[in-house]
Amino acid sequence: MSSIGNDCVLLILKYLHEENLVETAHELERQSGIFFNMNYVEELVMNGEWEETEKYLSGFTEVEDNRFSTKMFFEIRKQKYLEALDRNDRHKAVEILKNDLKIFSRFDNDLYREMALLITVEDFRKHRSLRKYGDTVSARASILREIKKAIGSNPVFHGKLEFPAIDTAALRNLPSHEEEEEKEKEEEEEEKEKEEEEKKEGEEVEEEEKKKMEEEEKKMEEEEEEKRMEEEEEEEEEKKMEEEEKKEEEKKMEEEKKKEEEKKMEEEEEEEKKEEA
Repeated sequence: MSSIGNDCVLLILKYLHEENLVETAHELERQSGIFFNMNYVEELVMNGEWEETEKYLSGFTEVEDNRFSTKMFFEIRKQKYLEALDRNDRHKAVEILKNDLKIFSRFDNDLYREMALLITVEDFRKHRSLRKYGDTVSARASILREIKKAIGSNPVFHGKLEFPAIDTAALRNLPSHEEEEEKEKEEEEEEKEKEEEEKKEGEEVEEEEKKKMEEEEKKMEEEEEEKRMEEEEEEEEEKKMEEEEKKEEEKKMEEEKKKEEEKKMEEEEEEEKKEEA
């Protein structure tokens, strides 16, 4: 869409919000993909309107666009699943697991299997990763933070999170069809360059995240190895102490035995002297 077209859409959006025609405004936001209304998404998430949340997001990105988009949709569907379990609605939970969460098994099958096993437990909060899960409101607030974090890092949303200024002067001086086509062509080329830059930036961010994760994993492995070595040293020390105690005990017993034998020999000698006398 050309800049003049964008300005037209933004002007309509502004009018719709001013006239409190919010549903129409949000639908135009979704269909045009020009402006991402974060306040609207916050409202949807806190109200638990998961289908509407996904519908709105789908106007800007899809599950497999990049790892940030995958993260957003996963958090939404996971919360929907956990709330069904919390209501003890097993039928709904199974439906969500099959229809909404199955796609994520391609990314992490072990995680999907763990989530599937939650259906079999009486209280999913007993799971080690869900012990801090509180009530519904606090849980929604928690995943909202995760979603906003993913949106902020997602190159798909760059330049769409703030309502831009509208060039009303340009609207009063609409260009000719030929000028508009030429301008559109220029803007398409600029957009293509921008997309390539964003793609490169996204790849760099992913590479940094990957590197960071590898460093953290390496650090954890080193800490685990250090802990294991410390435990082995402690075990070795305990074993050594036990052996020393055992030797000391044996030595003590040997000395007592020797004393008893000497005492016995003295008594026998005393007895023989008495008999001779």
